[in-house]
This record gives sequence, structure tokens and C-alpha cells, in this order.
Amino acid sequence: MADTTFNSGTVVAASWLNDINNHVYNGKSLDNISVINVKDSTYGAVGNGVTDDTAAIQAAIDSSYGADVYFPPGTYRVTAPLLLNTQGAILRGGNHRVTTLMIDQTTGPGINISQPYCQVIGLTVKASTTRQAYTTGSTYELVPNLFGIQIYNNGGYLTQTRIERVWSFGHPNNGFYMGGEGADSMFINCAAYSNRGHGFYFDGRTLLGGTASRCGMVSLIHCRGTDNGGNALFADDPAAMCYRMWIYSFETIKNAWNTAIAGLVNAELHIGGENQHLQQCAQSDENGDTATIMDQGLWPRLAKATASVGIFIGAKCGGITITQNRFIGTRKGVETATTVDRLHLYVRGAYFSHQKTSSGLSLQSRGFDIGADYKCLDIECEDAMPVSIMVSTPTTGGRIKIGNDEYIIYGASLGSLFALRKYRDATIASEAVNAQSAYINLLATAPTNLKAISFAGILNPLPSGMTVHFYNASPYTITLINSLSPGFIRTVSGTDTPVLPGRGFSIRVSPAGDPHEI
Repeated sequence: MADTTFNSGTVVAASWLNDINNHVYNGKSLDNISVINVKDSTYGAVGNGVTDDTAAIQAAIDSSYGADVYFPPGTYRVTAPLLLNTQGAILRGGNHRVTTLMIDQTTGPGINISQPYCQVIGLTVKASTTRQAYTTGSTYELVPNLFGIQIYNNGGYLTQTRIERVWSFGHPNNGFYMGGEGADSMFINCAAYSNRGHGFYFDGRTLLGGTASRCGMVSLIHCRGTDNGGNALFADDPAAMCYRMWIYSFETIKNAWNTAIAGLVNAELHIGGENQHLQQCAQSDENGDTATIMDQGLWPRLAKATASVGIFIGAKCGGITITQNRFIGTRKGVETATTVDRLHLYVRGAYFSHQKTSSGLSLQSRGFDIGADYKCLDIECEDAMPVSIMVSTPTTGGRIKIGNDEYIIYGASLGSLFALRKYRDATIASEAVNAQSAYINLLATAPTNLKAISFAGILNPLPSGMTVHFYNASPYTITLINSLSPGFIRTVSGTDTPVLPGRGFSIRVSPAGDPHEI
């Protein structure tokens, strides 16, 4: 190519023009900053919501080679899945309000991402009326593969997939589905609205029957799930545990209404796996038990018998951290499977509002309903919350801090808590005292004996090694009765020991469960 002289007299060197022709400037490729407009005459998309733009859009994608495939404002009718099957493919619209892909087919997802480094930005992926209503059986069935966006490759990783400012709306299955390894992938400012299935669904390829590959290292930032038939977010695959997901500022409203979904748990979020972190999220199901029309009044939904649980944790789980979450009008804050024998649960700054249902305002029934055999339970929440029982579990152990008061958790009965540093009054009855704190002000209405320490009416269930401090706050002598029988007090002297008014003593529980004076 020769040097070129423009009308202005400017001379452009042939070497520079050759570089541009070869997509190079200053030694750097220009391919990654180029843009392909689907409405260009080369491709011919129309975007009027009527014309079938599928072939035009797919041609633009196939020729992009890493360039942005740009959608000017409009509604683009699509009658077959759009295939992002080359690494680094990028679909970009203006924003979800002005650029819509209207998915008008019943044979697969709206967009299928099968390669890493792909991006979808600034679009609404909306089911057409025909697709919304499509079923092969019952009205509310989940039709296989009819997702809004499917991110799946049975033979490779989907590293650094990025979905940003995308709405997935009205599909007969999940709004977003990601199966398998998604290392460093992100969903940013995305929303799943009024899908018949789950809003966001993550698993280890199990749903599509692929080779097991754990889904992990995925972030959801400022996303929302509203009025989906399944959970706003589902990430619980016992066959290939999800891991290291960071769910930040995720908002949910009135999900989990489609009882036609097999195994559906009535919860806004359903998670499992290990090293999962939910931070500054909000789960809401106010009046979710009475709603019969999906959000924006578009089409019917099934009525629920009860409001959702905020977060449900499945049986196959490890470390779960929940930080500064709000539970708005839910039935319970956090519920787990019946047995969670690997669970380490850490909760910080939980906030509850009244349950709001057809019957009016009521207390949430449980703050935390935790299954048996967990490994660690450590909870901190706000004081004076509208919750009937803050923690319920059949397993003893763990810590809960309510406001400034700290307790050890007991599973002997609902709501059993043992205060660590707060003095509690306890009256001796039938030679026993019901201890609910590590510091007890003993009360007596007459000179009396003390033979046993019970908790919540059960004899001596305190854990081995625990020390309880007693102070005789009554004007009467209390006599400790020494006994060799299992479960009863054993004194240091080996004989009955009087405790005068204003005096104290301490008891430590042995491995056999016997309280021993120290």
C-alpha cells in the first residue's frame, strides 16, 4: 500500500495504513476493541420484534473473533439458541431496558455459552408469549433446557465467563444455568424474573447429565431473583459440591412457589457445598403465601401454603458464612437439612423483620433452625428481633450472641440457650436447679438441699468441662448433697456441704456428666 494524501494535505504513511489493515496499532492488536453491529448491512438484523433475526445475529457472532457484537436499541426476535462457541465472544446491548432478545423458540436456551472468557452485557433475554406458555405436560412443569442463558461445556472449563446487566425473564425453566467449573466467573447486576424454574442455578453438570465437575469460584454481585417458581438461587449439588461462591448484595422477593418442581425447598436461597459466603443479602417473602399472579401481573403462579425460609442449607455442606443478611417477612431466617454433619456455620449481623402473611403480622417462627451433628455453630445477631425462637437444634454446642449477651447453644429443647457472662436467677425446686447461665443467683424460699443441676427440665445435660458459678442470693442456707449416683453433685469434702447466705461455689461437669464441686 502506497502513502496516501488526504484533501487537507495530510500525508499518511503506507506503513501506518498497512498496520491498520492488519488490525495492528503500535504493535498491539485492534481486534479486541473493534465492534460489530448486528444491524450493519453485512448481517442485516432488524430489531423490530417481528422479523426473525436469528441468522443475522449468529453470523455476526461467528465472524466476531473477539470483537464486541453490538445490539442497538430494539427487540430482536430469536428462533434458535444463540451459540457462543468460540472463546472470548462478547454480546453487548445498551442496557436491559432498551435492548431485548425475544426468545421465540421451544428447543433450547436463549443463549448457549460453551467456551471460556465469553461475556453477555446489557441485554434482556425474554421469553416470548409462546415460549412462556410452552409445556409438554403440566402447566407448571420445567421443560428441559429451556433456560434463559445456559453456560455449559461437558468437556472443559468455563473460566472467566462474565454476565453483566442482564435480565432473564419468563422462561419455562431456570433463568440462568451454569454447570461445571466456572473459575473466576461473575454475574454482575443481573436479574432473574418470573421464570418457571430457579432464578440462578449452579451445579456440577448434574442437571444435564454431564461428567461431574464442581462449580466454584463464582461471584454474584448486586443481583436479584424475583417471583421465580424455584429458588432465587440454587447451588446445592451433592454429587459435585459447589465451592467458593461469593454472593454479595443478592436480593430476593417471593420465590419458590412452583410446587411442581421435584424436591423444591420452600426457601428464597438454597445452597450447599463448602466455603460459601453470602454477604449483605436480603431475602423477602412478604405475602408470598397469598400471591397467585407473577410479578408485574403477567401470568398465574401457584399459591403457597406458607412463606419462604430465607436461606436453606443442604445436607452436603461445609463452611458457610452469612454476613449482614436481612430476613424480611420470611417464615424462618436460616434452616438446614435434618443432618448436617460437616457444617461449619458462621453468621454475623442477622436482622429480622416480622413475618407478613395473609393472617397479618406475626413473629418469624425460628431465627435459625439447625439440623443435627454440625461441626461448628457461631452466630451473632441483632437484639430484640421479632422471632419466636432464635435458635432451634437437636445438637448441643456452639455459640450465639444476641445483642450484647452471649450464650452456649443447647439442643435439649427449642430455644435452649446457656448464658456465658450474664447472671440469671434460679429457684431451687425438688432439690434441683434449672441452670441457664454460667453465673447463677441461687434463690430459696426456706433452708433447702441442692442435689442436682438440670437444664430445661433435663437432668445434668451440661457439656463436659463446663464450669457453672453459683451465688446464694437467698437469706437461707443451701446444703449441697453429696452423692455417688450418676448425674448428681459430688462435693469436694465428700460429705454434705452447707452454703451460707452470701457465699458461693462452683461446679464443673465431668466427662461422665456428673457435676463436681471445685
